Amino acid sequence: TDRKESLAHFMCVCTMDESGFRYGDDGKTTIFLGNPTECALLKMAEELGYKYADVREQVVGRSANTADQGVSKVFTSSRKMMSWAVPKPEGGYRVYAKGASEIILSRVVNMFQAGTQVKMDDAEVDNLTDMVISKFAKLAMRTIGLAYKDVDTIESDEVDTLIKNTDGSPA
Repeated sequence: TDRKESLAHFMCVCTMDESGFRYGDDGKTTIFLGNPTECALLKMAEELGYKYADVREQVVGRSANTADQGVSKVFTSSRKMMSWAVPKPEGGYRVYAKGASEIILSRVVNMFQAGTQVKMDDAEVDNLTDMVISKFAKLAMRTIGLAYKDVDTIESDEVDTLIKNTDGSPA
């Protein structure tokens, strides 16, 4: 898949059903419904050429008819992120995650660079924190992190004893 499609899937799959938008009677005015941050992500997906309702409906584990095949973990203040796992056609699952950039960034091990997946080292994490997250934070702006991980199985109650939530509980 191309980068725009991957980004659109992040934004459309890992958002709550309550968030969305429609157009007013004039066909131009956008009426946002639900969480404003999620609405902005869904609007961005549309600007990339992907309608959120279509993407959600096409993704097994995310569509209304196949939601029982996916696993959602809603946003909590202790996790500062949400995730949605959907089955992959070749087996296993893709777990999409969205949340506070510093939380997502603390959990990633790889990134895409020039279309290639490469290891993410501490220097790159520090660079992104200093040059992006902190820069926007100083302007009172929030950044959102998006990530995914492919896994063989999903345990909906599984926690990681090495990674902690912001309240110190296992993630």
